[in-house]
Amino acid sequence: MPRKGSDHEAGEPERHDDARKRVVKRLRSRRAEIEDALAARIHHVAVDSGRCDHKDGERTAIVAILEYALTSIEHGDAYVPSIPPEAVKQAQGAARSGIGLGTVLRCYLAGYVLIENFVMQETGSSDLRDRGVTLRSIQETHSFLLDGLIASVSREYACEAQRVSSTPQRRTAERVRRLLAGEILDTEQLGYRMDTWHLGIVGTGGRAAQTLGSLTASLDCRLLPVTHGDDKIWAWLGGQSRQNVMGDVKRLLSTSWPDGVSLAFGEPAEGLEGWRLTHWQAQSAWLVSLRRPQRFTHYADVALLAPWLQPDAHARWLVNTYLSPLDNQKVPGATLRTTLRHYFAAGRNASAAASALRVSRRTMRNRMNLIEFALGASVVERHQAELELALQLEQLIKTHQRG
Repeated sequence: MPRKGSDHEAGEPERHDDARKRVVKRLRSRRAEIEDALAARIHHVAVDSGRCDHKDGERTAIVAILEYALTSIEHGDAYVPSIPPEAVKQAQGAARSGIGLGTVLRCYLAGYVLIENFVMQETGSSDLRDRGVTLRSIQETHSFLLDGLIASVSREYACEAQRVSSTPQRRTAERVRRLLAGEILDTEQLGYRMDTWHLGIVGTGGRAAQTLGSLTASLDCRLLPVTHGDDKIWAWLGGQSRQNVMGDVKRLLSTSWPDGVSLAFGEPAEGLEGWRLTHWQAQSAWLVSLRRPQRFTHYADVALLAPWLQPDAHARWLVNTYLSPLDNQKVPGATLRTTLRHYFAAGRNASAAASALRVSRRTMRNRMNLIEFALGASVVERHQAELELALQLEQLIKTHQRG
């Protein structure tokens, strides 16, 4: 049924129906582009808010909410669709993960502005007879939808937050977050000693908690687990000495690794500050594992890459600075990148790289000369570390985008 408060004259909605449908048809033709833009915008909002780990179901929710918006814009005042269940599930998951309602609403507002920009592009570039009236009509519908969406999401978030706040697990999670933030609290209630050595872990997958529990039973250590969302866990292994825990963990897990479980580890560290540090390292390693999926990610193996992924803008800057000059050359940029990767993999030995690439030494020399011309510097004398890092980061970014 029509929404109350509409001031359209009789017959006017019918005249604008075709215009709305034409705009929505053009928007649907750019659906993949809009979904990618929404995902990127929401990710940046989350990073700016200090959160970068609420990925579960995000793409599904984006697809559902975009369809919700397009369908509503298409029909105008004709009816108000139900709030997508994916949006409800995402709000509940955010509450369980400890993500603030402000961050959730900022994501919706950012998405609203982005969709509005696409609407203005398609309305402005179309041959509609009365573009201004059509745009205002669509904006009115879109604004009404945002109000309803925010109200529903806020209500679902509050209900879920209230439900989980009374559980012992939630109270432990809140105490852990406050300790990580630097507050001075009594840690006795955690059942875990801080005056010892710690190994921080971030685990994902439905059986991550069970996997860590079995590790603790096999190692002489205590486990502090904190559920973080539906299939993610923060954990610490605590022991009396800095033993070769990593070696023991790898040995124990090598015989049996549950499907879908991924673990990221920090480095052993001592005391409360060490407890915070090893968690930060595990989180950093986890960021790399998102872009390079594997069962086991150790901070020591990705320490040079991880800081550049917080946020992605750092990595993109390095990639653009050192690799974009390779594009628009006589040889394709992809070929020059492959040449550099083989050059570094061969220990900076051009002859060995040429052999691996199955090209002549002359071709290899010409490519290296072209690379140095594009960069304006000798690869041997300058920028080796930056180039090698940029090549690795570019692969991580591309893998993450495909995922």
